Formats: sequence, C-alpha cells, structure tokens
Amino acid sequence: MDPLTSLLNRRECIRRIEAYDKDRGEMGALILIDIDNFKSIMIQTAIFSVTRFWWTSAAALRLAFRRNDITARIGGDEFIAFMPHIHVHGDVVPKLETILYSLSRCAKTGGKEETAPEPDDAVTFSIGVSFYPDHGKDFPPSLKRQTQPCIMQTKR
Repeated sequence: MDPLTSLLNRRECIRRIEAYDKDRGEMGALILIDIDNFKSIMIQTAIFSVTRFWWTSAAALRLAFRRNDITARIGGDEFIAFMPHIHVHGDVVPKLETILYSLSRCAKTGGKEETAPEPDDAVTFSIGVSFYPDHGKDFPPSLKRQTQPCIMQTKR
C-alpha cells in the first residue's frame, strides 16, 4: 500500500494487472492520471493541505471506480487505474468525466467537503487511456507507453 493514499503502490498494482486473466481476450482500460504542475503547487502550499489533498484525491478515485478495478498511486504525482472487463472503448468516457470532476473538486476545495470550490484552476489533471489488447498486451511497457501521447497532448 502507498503510505500517503492507502491506494495500491506501484509494485502491487503491476502484480495485479499482470495477473488479469488475459487469456480470455476481454478488453481492459488502463487510465494514467497525472497532476499537472504539482511540484510548484507543493512548494506554495502548506504540507497539511498537500496531505489532505492526497487523501481526498485517493478517496475520490476509490469512489469513482468499481470494486474490481485496480487503483494505485504509482509515483509522485501519478495515479493509475485499470478497468478490466469493459465491453467497448466508450464505456470509459463517463468514468473519465467523473474522475476529472472529482479530482478538480478536491483540488479546488483543498480536500474540504464543506468548502465551496475556488475559481482558481492552479491544479489541473492530464489523463491518458490505453486499451488491452488493442494497444498492447504487456504492462507496463506497451500499455503505459500508449497513454503517454494522450498525457502530453492534454498538457499543451
């Protein structure tokens, strides 16, 4: 477990994704979520606020995904989710909208539920998606590599 978020850590995330029953050929979606400019935001924000942000962001991700989905913090400002057993690519779109809304709300309220969101959009998120088996059959190499162009394009 990741000590800051209580989500899976990188090692356990990889283990679980690799254990996914790939022999059945069912589609899965790998979602990479990157917090933009997080290092500069951390410098400007109190450590208490940053810790609360991690916890509320993790809680938002847990609520956004299904029980059998794999959610993890895989590095400094990167989260990953793997949605096994999806039927079509479009099944992921409503999930992406929910994730962006929930994480943006956490960022704007500083993790406080009772606080109204501030208009400042200092914290933004980039999301990339790849699909198993369409974009690759091995994780992390090919599936994660396929998400990177999406992340870079959204950062522009």
